[in-house]
Amino acid sequence: RAEVEAMLRADDGEPGFLESPVGGSDSKLFVGGTWVTDAVMNRRAETPAHVGRYKVIGELGRGGTAIVYLAEQENPARKVAVKVLRPGVTSRGAFQRLEQEARILARLQHPGIAQIFEAGLADSSGERSPFFAMEFVDGKPLGDFARGLSLGTRERLELMLQVCDAVEHAHA
Repeated sequence: RAEVEAMLRADDGEPGFLESPVGGSDSKLFVGGTWVTDAVMNRRAETPAHVGRYKVIGELGRGGTAIVYLAEQENPARKVAVKVLRPGVTSRGAFQRLEQEARILARLQHPGIAQIFEAGLADSSGERSPFFAMEFVDGKPLGDFARGLSLGTRERLELMLQVCDAVEHAHA
């Protein structure tokens, strides 16, 4: 407990999710260093035509601070995943976290970890925002994959060992 409390005291000073009010239409969330209302969090941003030099095909997913798009790179021609901050997320902390994520991913070389191709700043939804483009892995969730192949317990455990190897590489 003392160790956790010491880590909390050493935090960068930005309020975390435990410090934000919950519930009600007027509630606010602290997302990426910025207080936003539920209405802002739930609005669907217009999908940009491009992020940097990547032509956006569609949205793959979204989190509290970022959106991941499926996009096309012209040269060399390939599909990529592009991660960019959500419109309205403008805090320095959110920018730094996305840039740090790109730096960390760039150092990882492992067959179980998608490769990053580029990181930079791009105009997206009328705002200048950091982004990174990475290898797009067209696949299924792990459970669906295992069920689709009717993998037994031993095969599922071998698959999990591969996942654990990638996670261990990232942590190292």
